[in-house]
Amino acid sequence: MKSEFNNYLMIIKINNVTTISLFFLFFIMTLFATYGQRPNSKAIKFDIRQPPSNPLPTNVKTYYGEYLNKTSNFRTSTLSSDDPEKEGKRIVLYGYKRAESKLSADVLLTITVNGANYEKSIESYKGKKKQKDGTVIEVTEYTFRVIAKLNTSVEMRDLRNDKVLILQEGLEMVDQWESSFLESKALAEKGLKVSGIPNVPYQYASIYKKRFNEFVDRVNNDYGFPIVNFKFQIATGKARKFEYEDLNSAYSKIKNLASKYPVSDMSNEYRLELQECVEIWKEALNEYQPNKKKARINDKIAGALFMNIAKAYFMMQDWKMVYTFCDKAKSFKTEMNSANNLYERTAVLEERYYGIAKLN
Repeated sequence: MKSEFNNYLMIIKINNVTTISLFFLFFIMTLFATYGQRPNSKAIKFDIRQPPSNPLPTNVKTYYGEYLNKTSNFRTSTLSSDDPEKEGKRIVLYGYKRAESKLSADVLLTITVNGANYEKSIESYKGKKKQKDGTVIEVTEYTFRVIAKLNTSVEMRDLRNDKVLILQEGLEMVDQWESSFLESKALAEKGLKVSGIPNVPYQYASIYKKRFNEFVDRVNNDYGFPIVNFKFQIATGKARKFEYEDLNSAYSKIKNLASKYPVSDMSNEYRLELQECVEIWKEALNEYQPNKKKARINDKIAGALFMNIAKAYFMMQDWKMVYTFCDKAKSFKTEMNSANNLYERTAVLEERYYGIAKLN
């Protein structure tokens, strides 16, 4: 009797497992049927030579960068040098020619270290520590702290037109370094002497590097023509039921074009090839079937294709067409945020190009 009862329970368990498995399989099949065709996005990267927000006068052609150190506390070896062999450490104004000296330059860029000093201290902290036997005792632990300070000034002067464009004087920047907890004050004092104070020059260098990068970035954002990196997601198709060879070929073409040259330096030949991608996406949109999730070009894919076209026109710098296709993409909920972001980026870039056009 007991054996028959156990067999009955096993049959119930097997049936329950089978029922659950069948339900799960049905759920997965329903899920795929519900979602239908969907876009499969792949990234492309490209460069754009970004115009300045404040273009320099057309008579400005050259620049020179200089570095001044007014304190012996800061090692001059950590300063960048305006040396052709140290290109990566120069002050660079992109889009302009570097002069041989400041006497022959139209624009002078200067970064100055006015002073450098540091403060040292040993800090104590009271707390509780659990022992191996489970008891808790009160302890005092110590750290050593070093605060390095660097005082700098930066200036950008238009020598050709006798005008100061950027001037920030006496800006103090700080870098703080603190050790981990130590068991005694003696260990903290030793650590300060052995590793804390010797690290100060590196703290100065870290502060200077940050100040240097901030200055160069500001100079080029406001007055230069830096190359800016962009990354776009380009949609293809992804489903078993349909082929998307046309969308895949358009992606391969635009990726290849984007990797070759800065977009702003592209020839008409490359723009024509970009236009070929646009035509492929427009042709695919002729198959668009609204509210039909299982269609080859459904709502999700159509919205993504409108964004593809807008991005291609962005690369061609056809701002009007970018706005047109961003507006089309906005009618699809899945592309609303992407379209708004591209719209805003386009407006900023268009304004910069317009500023350059006014000078010419």
